[in-house]
Amino acid sequence: MDVYISMLMEGVAGVVAAAQVDDAAAGRSYRSAKGLMTREANAAVAGAITAGAQRIIVNDGHGRMRNLDLETLDPRVECSLGYPKPFGAMAGITNRFGACCLVGYHGGAGSAPAILDHTLSRRMFRAVRLNGVRQTETTLNAALAGHHGVPVVMVSGDEATCAEAIAALGPQVQTVATKAAFGAGAAYCLHPSVARERIETAVHEGLSRAIGGDVEPYRLTPPYVLECDTASTLAADYASTIPGVERTAGRTLRFAADDYTTVFRALLTMSMLGELARP
Repeated sequence: MDVYISMLMEGVAGVVAAAQVDDAAAGRSYRSAKGLMTREANAAVAGAITAGAQRIIVNDGHGRMRNLDLETLDPRVECSLGYPKPFGAMAGITNRFGACCLVGYHGGAGSAPAILDHTLSRRMFRAVRLNGVRQTETTLNAALAGHHGVPVVMVSGDEATCAEAIAALGPQVQTVATKAAFGAGAAYCLHPSVARERIETAVHEGLSRAIGGDVEPYRLTPPYVLECDTASTLAADYASTIPGVERTAGRTLRFAADDYTTVFRALLTMSMLGELARP
């Protein structure tokens, strides 16, 4: 079985503050968080290997997507790095994979209490809905995997992230709560070594269930109507220049398509344009 691991940073055990995930500033706390992120990736890889994975892709999906420390990353994996890349944190996902794991994930915009909650871009989005249902990066990425027939078998992050994953994907998904948030910038955290042990176990269990046919892909039904509430009218100004995007209100955008990959790429394009919205 080929296994796809999508890595974010905000949900990693010990990460609670914006400075820890700021790859642009690259301060001391960020460099420490890079190590924590890489070691959680290695824990997921270890669980996949013991479950029988033949090929493992680890995709760095945080920020500019060059956070993983390749010198300490498990040498048995292939790693996707750099930005921009098609489908962002899910770059390279295809139907050749037997399962997908989402490690280090965070709550969606407006989740509370949740560490560093957002959906794709704090600067761009206050809320993202698909067919009227609130979305998070967990659900959006799981739906892209499901579009290719790939089930998400494991999700890790704070308690809010895990609760959102179970609510959308069902109780069959394995989850590891790495911390319990007080708010957006403070949490009780598991010791990183404990979190890694639980991640390894959860990945192994999730893949074992996938091999047994007990986990179904998360699929959404077309047509797809995407609605986004932006953080500012300036962000909406930028994103409304995308062909096919309709501005239904000052800070609300709408995009519709029958193909999920088209909707997903439109959303990523909105996110990238929104980063330009600096007064």
